[in-house]
Amino acid sequence: MMKETSLHIGGLAAALLTLMASQVVGQAPKAASQAPQLEGKRTQHPYTSKKYSPGAAFEYTVYLSKYYTPGTPAALIVQFDSFNVQQTAAMEKLAGEGLAPPFVVIVAPAGTLEPTIAGGTRRGLRVENYDHIGPEFPNFLVEELIPEAVKVENLSISTNADMHMTSGGSSGGTCAFNACWYRNDYFRRAYLASPSFHALAGADEFIVYAQRCEPRPIRVYMTFDEFESIVFSGSNYEAGLAAIRFLTVAGYDFRWQYFPGKGHTWGNNDYDTQLNALGFIWKTWDSQPVAVLDYSKELSAVVDKGSPWQAVAENTPLPQRVTASVDGGTYEARGGEIWLVPRSGNRRKVADGFSDISALTVSSDLWRLYIGDRRQRYVLSMTIAADGSLKDLRRVNVLLLATDSSVIGAKDMALDTHDHLYIATDAGVQVATPGTYVQVILPLPNDLPADKVAFDGQTLYVTSGTRTFKRLLKVSGRAAGSSISRPSGALDLRFITHPFVTGTNRQP
Repeated sequence: MMKETSLHIGGLAAALLTLMASQVVGQAPKAASQAPQLEGKRTQHPYTSKKYSPGAAFEYTVYLSKYYTPGTPAALIVQFDSFNVQQTAAMEKLAGEGLAPPFVVIVAPAGTLEPTIAGGTRRGLRVENYDHIGPEFPNFLVEELIPEAVKVENLSISTNADMHMTSGGSSGGTCAFNACWYRNDYFRRAYLASPSFHALAGADEFIVYAQRCEPRPIRVYMTFDEFESIVFSGSNYEAGLAAIRFLTVAGYDFRWQYFPGKGHTWGNNDYDTQLNALGFIWKTWDSQPVAVLDYSKELSAVVDKGSPWQAVAENTPLPQRVTASVDGGTYEARGGEIWLVPRSGNRRKVADGFSDISALTVSSDLWRLYIGDRRQRYVLSMTIAADGSLKDLRRVNVLLLATDSSVIGAKDMALDTHDHLYIATDAGVQVATPGTYVQVILPLPNDLPADKVAFDGQTLYVTSGTRTFKRLLKVSGRAAGSSISRPSGALDLRFITHPFVTGTNRQP
């Protein structure tokens, strides 16, 4: 990210942060500590992407720890922007003491595009590579750049995801977490210095989305500072607070450190800070895998950690679907219209003006009709009158979007016995209480989009293209002919002390 104006936190907030930060780091602000001389081997190589970032040129660096033994699988640290001498030296010290494994560093700078005509200007790809949220750059790392480095340097790198770490500052910090999230099969540890989780290119939306999802096994150490950048999209100071909220509430194995009197990404270049960070990131590396600490209360009410998605044979039909039926008949969608098909007599149109209705379902107390529309970011509802007519159109839920959503609205819906909607979207299955909020998101394996949903008792079935998945939940789906039941619409709004006051997850 470009150098921008500094944000100075003054008054009571600054005093409180300074007080708490002195407890975090154990001393007043100081000059950055310097690393001892590195003794490993460092080389640099060119690479032009062929698949995930076609045409982009990269100058990547490989560093072999002095403890690296050719032929013996080593840990991997992927650093962004440039080679981090302080971090690498701290890792050497820990590896020498057995507190971290022997390792290899691969530096993955942002790519460039060379001009195709004389006088053209080279284009940098830092925003595309580091700020954009999604699997594209993580896939480039795992499927292209790392295999290229392994081939060129004849490296031996562990295949265990717990032995792979990412590290970066500012937009590089965003990139480091993004890689762990979207390629969690490959990266499980991350260091973030002043990560740019604000509205540069969707990272602010991403952490709001990810907080509602099941946490993934990622161990994170984050640092941020008093004098952080502030730009049109927000500030990295505010982003640091948002990240504390997200990672703590969502149940990640996480520590943070704040530096009063310091500026953007200061911790990235301080040797002592890197010793603290890497000591946490690599703790119990040889005895315990990285794990999720806990589920939020909202998530735990829906699903158990011990019941993952299971693949079902392709083209397996879904369980019998529940029609949107009341005493007066059944509601059916025709494009942008809703028709009532009575048990006897002629069908009649009861509502219109919608864009592309995807699903209709009746509330558990039988007087509300919930409406999904592919082209609207809302779940809608209408009141069912005694004669079956519909009135009082309302928006009842705002849906969250996947980074690459091609359909912004609901593609299908199912209902449990407590009137919670299970909404198939490009972002996975979103669970909402009508009239309030989406509180839980269940992403499908590999973050596939969800197309259709249906319950069979406590088992939720979801399709994505020709693939079908199922999962045992803690709730039961509402079946055809179910008796009337009272919606559970209460929100658990907890007022808790800010983590700066409690010191939650601080590095002692």
